[in-house]
Amino acid sequence: MSLLVAMLATGCASSTPPSTSSTTTSVYFTSQVLYSPASPVVGTVITITFTIANATSSTTALQAIPYVITLDGASVTSGLTSSMTPNGDTTTSTTIQISTSGAHTVAVVLDPNDDTGFVSPTADSESVAITVMPSSNI
Repeated sequence: MSLLVAMLATGCASSTPPSTSSTTTSVYFTSQVLYSPASPVVGTVITITFTIANATSSTTALQAIPYVITLDGASVTSGLTSSMTPNGDTTTSTTIQISTSGAHTVAVVLDPNDDTGFVSPTADSESVAITVMPSSNI
């Protein structure tokens, strides 16, 4: 039996920063949120990976950016990214477990409380749809 996993990225994933009139907005997603394994089963540890970039023109590194991972709209974990040099980027990975089969949405929200001022509120999240298969009872 073949397992089907649907993956849908939304948000502002691009290789250029989001356009904004604010000069302080400088952190953006450089690609879609990724997950592995490609065919998760209920209870499997799933690795969520995302990359963000620092487009600031200053010579000062940005300190860690807080993030929250949500599953179907509910917060499941949070953390801090690594600091970034000017025009540098950082890739962050974390793990979650999903206990029910079916379609789920996992989102990464950067700077959820707007503590840093470096992330545009209109481009602060990126999500992926994950279909989790039921575990087999063989």
